[in-house]
This record gives sequence, structure tokens and C-alpha cells, in this order.
Amino acid sequence: VVYGATGYSGELIARHGLAEGMRLKVAGRSEDKVKALAERLGAADWAAFDLADEEALDRHVGDEAVKIVVHCAGPFIKTYKPMVEACLRHGKHYIDIDGEIDVIEGIAKRGKEAKGKGVMLLPASGFDVVPSDVLIHYVHKKMEGEPLTKCHVFFAYNEAGSLVSRGTANVMKGSMMSGKGIQWRMYGRLEPIEPARMEMLWRPKSDFGGVFDEPVDVGPAAMADVATGFHTVKDPRLSIETYVSTKTKAVVAKCLTTKFEDGVNERKDGEKVQPIGPTDAENEVGEAYIQVAMYASNRRSEKALLTCPAPYKVTYLAALAIVRFVLEGDAPPGFHTPASAYGLRLVEPCGMVIRDLESADPSRSH
Repeated sequence: VVYGATGYSGELIARHGLAEGMRLKVAGRSEDKVKALAERLGAADWAAFDLADEEALDRHVGDEAVKIVVHCAGPFIKTYKPMVEACLRHGKHYIDIDGEIDVIEGIAKRGKEAKGKGVMLLPASGFDVVPSDVLIHYVHKKMEGEPLTKCHVFFAYNEAGSLVSRGTANVMKGSMMSGKGIQWRMYGRLEPIEPARMEMLWRPKSDFGGVFDEPVDVGPAAMADVATGFHTVKDPRLSIETYVSTKTKAVVAKCLTTKFEDGVNERKDGEKVQPIGPTDAENEVGEAYIQVAMYASNRRSEKALLTCPAPYKVTYLAALAIVRFVLEGDAPPGFHTPASAYGLRLVEPCGMVIRDLESADPSRSH
């Protein structure tokens, strides 16, 4: 079941899943929208129901033919609980494409119950956080056994890769309005930070392993890796800081101030409206670059770079790769992050490339 299939990312997952021959049911809240989507995609099975309707949830999630739910209806802080509850009631595996820290931490608390029922709960199965989580896992394996102190995660994108969808924009705006701001993992605990103060202490730059001709500025950013990375590494001493290039922030800001409009199929400079997400052409040329540096108190460090397709392309590639693993009987029970469940097995199906970089500057370790 792909719930939230009428949204931008949900439709991408459903469309590409059906194209490769998966048997899936497209679902969502609006009957008119779900029915129209099913007809457009050629989906034989579809369902329309509200997450507040427990009877409908039980009927569709509890269907014997259903093996896994791909939850795509955000903002996830408002929608994940009833779907997770239904999956636990009926013994169905759950993945979602959220990138919300509170959602990930909330689902993590259900891990023991899920493991007892043989259910896999795997949030954040899209771009935020699959590539960065995999890279954190990769670098950690090179540092295993070391007295870890800190992990820096840098993000940069080309212009097409920086574009966001309407759903992502709504989540970002909601986060801003919540007043929580940016959180980092500090010595094992989630703590709010003051970006201006942090930038006074350190203004990092990186050329991302030569991707850029000159080092680019990166600034503090709210990313879900402070949750998933911590659960992947499982080291209570670890601090995790997340940064995004300032050029990317400028593109995102422009997206947030331009109206998303259904039926708009291309992006034009100077227009007051934009498509509800990157076009297929933009997703094909978009790229993301992630750099992870990990430090230990003995001054040892490791650094690596991951290059991958545009975020929304990675989202459908990753979600469908995980669905295939589950359908093949590979679904470790309990709460998992993408990397704790599947590790480097996600690299190839998501079009990701990892390479080692010169070890990081140990003076940045504390």
C-alpha cells in the first residue's frame, strides 16, 4: 500500500513501482484524487480513506495481500501514529519518507514492541536520510572501536537538486513555525542550537572532494541525520552536526516564497508560480553531494564523499529498493534506520557513489 500516493513523492513511488511491475495499491484521503491517479497510472487497486477512520485502516492495512505500507502522507508528525499503530496491530512492515526528527524519535520508541511482533518500522526511507545515513554507516565502519566524539555532515546540491516540493516546503514551514529551530545531537542528546552563534565559532567551507572548483560556504541546518545517524552508529558519546551549502539555502528560500500550483508543468524565471515539485527533467539532471567527517578523542578521523541523483529521484529509488528487500523476505524486525537495516546494499539501487577523502582536520573534533 502506498498511502499518500496523490502527493508529489507518493506519486513518484507509485508510478515507478507500477512501471517495474510491482503489485501495489495506491491510497490516500481524497476519493476523487486517488481514483484519478489510479486511472492515470493504470493501477488496478486503489483505496480512499482517512487515517482517523480506524475501521478503514484495519480493513486496508490488515488485508492478507498487503506485506508493507509505504507511508507518504505528510506532515508526518500529524499522520504517522495511526499508520504505525495499524501496522503493529496487523503485523505489517512500515516505511515512510519523512525527514522529521520528532517522528523518527517517536517511532524509535516503538522498536521493542515492533521487534516482538516481527514488524519492521523504518522511517526516513527517502532522500532525507538514505544517502547521508549510508555514508555515516560507511565512515563509522572505518572508525569502529574508536572513542568517537563528533560527526560533521555537509550537504550541497546543484541547482536542480536544490529544488523542493510543496510537501517538503510545508514541512519546512511547519518546523519554522514550531519554534524548535535547528537541533543537533550534542553528546548523545538532541539540543537546540543558535546558528548565528555557531557561525561565529566556526564558518566551515568545503569543495566536496573537488566537486566545486573552490570551497563553498556551508551553514548550520535542520536535518534528520541528528536522529537517524545516532541510531545507526549507536554510540551515546557521539555529537552530530549538520550543515547545508549557502547556495542551496538560497534556492530553497526562493522555492518557499513562490506559489506551488497544480497543473504547472515547467519552471520559468520570473514566474510567480511553480510546479508542485521538480519536473522529471529536473530530477534527471539534479545531483546531491554529501560529505561526512567523523572524529575520535585519540585524534583519529575519517572523511568520505557520497554523490547521488536528485533528492526526489533518490526517494523513489530508495523506497522501492526497500520494498523489494521486504518482498524478498528481508525485513529485520524492530525499529531501524535505512543503514541499520540494509547498510551499503542501498548504494547501487539508489545510484550512489562513495569515495574516501583525505582524513579530516582533528582540530575540529571538539
